[in-house]
Amino acid sequence: MERVIGKAMPSDRKRRTRGKERGFSLVELTIVLALIGLSSTLAAVSMSSGDAKLRSFARDMRFNLEKAKHEALARGDPVFVDFYPDPPSFDCNNDNQVNEKDRLCYFLYVNKDDVEGFDPDGVDPDTTDVLIKAQVILPSMLLEDCAQLEFSPFGGCQEAAELKAKTSIRTDYGQCASRCLSISYRVTINRVGRIQIGQKEPPNCASCTLCDSCS
Repeated sequence: MERVIGKAMPSDRKRRTRGKERGFSLVELTIVLALIGLSSTLAAVSMSSGDAKLRSFARDMRFNLEKAKHEALARGDPVFVDFYPDPPSFDCNNDNQVNEKDRLCYFLYVNKDDVEGFDPDGVDPDTTDVLIKAQVILPSMLLEDCAQLEFSPFGGCQEAAELKAKTSIRTDYGQCASRCLSISYRVTINRVGRIQIGQKEPPNCASCTLCDSCS
């Protein structure tokens, strides 16, 4: 039987072909794992930063509500806290314009004219509402469940209330379709004027409109 020199037999060709059908190399797997780890780290950092800003925002809100309560005690007049003027009636964000951007604020004032809502344009100083403070809300923050608050001269709140301070960050966490994660804290005010910040609520997927981009 003749032997062909220099040509591979069919069985040898199959073995060599199978040898080329391999999976990922160690280097490729290392790169993939590194990218996954980097993505997770960036998401964690983004969440931590967003959480810190939200906690700071909630603490500032509590401070301002405490200020409204103490101003009512000191002045002997009810002090109101209003959210999102509709339509905007004054330059809340100090940009020298009265426009839609002035909705992004809440403000503390004494109502002197006995007309509901803040009116800074009264003629008689004795019956002109007095603005105590206007607080701008950053576009990345959101307040929900807002209603006008009234602190009495005795320090109590006319109606118990609960506000939600909320922000959203871009992340892949939780498989959010919009790549946005919402985190929030509740700020509660009871009828005797006690103001508290609750525990952070469980994160959940947010709508695209709460983030700068969903792409």
